[in-house]
Amino acid sequence: MYALRIFGAITSFIILGLTLAYLMMNYYNDKNSKFIEIDANVTSTKIITQRRKKGGVRIGQIQINNTVTEYQPVICYTYKVDDQNYNGCFNHNSGYQSKSSADLVIKDYPNDKEIKIYYNSNDKGQSQPTKEIKFPYIPVVLLSVFMIVVPLAFIFGQSSNVERYNQPTLTFNI
Repeated sequence: MYALRIFGAITSFIILGLTLAYLMMNYYNDKNSKFIEIDANVTSTKIITQRRKKGGVRIGQIQINNTVTEYQPVICYTYKVDDQNYNGCFNHNSGYQSKSSADLVIKDYPNDKEIKIYYNSNDKGQSQPTKEIKFPYIPVVLLSVFMIVVPLAFIFGQSSNVERYNQPTLTFNI
């Protein structure tokens, strides 16, 4: 009877993990379906220069930092929904190590160029350059794997060394 209760608890844990993964995927798919493609016109572009620390060395009382300069192209645009104008901007990629690389990106977006963007049908002022909202795969997958593998380890593992050390040790039969 005790083994049946443990099996039921472990099975419930596995089902909970699978249900959580399924619900998260549906939640993000539902959010993606609310974004509608529309034409927009580029109004301006700029390059944001960012300096950030990347490592460093401490020699006695002196700290020597290694700083990196990144160039972030930003594209601003305007779009019209239901006879109302909206504005938006997006960062193109994560940043470039050279200003000339960022300038090449900016050249692809001259003023008044027509581009495709996606606006949120529930909040027309919210827009983005791609339709998809990134699904947080890594945390959900790790949590789901944990909620599946740990119970399976208890199901297929066997307790040994109880007599020898008076403590259960979990071993796996593969």
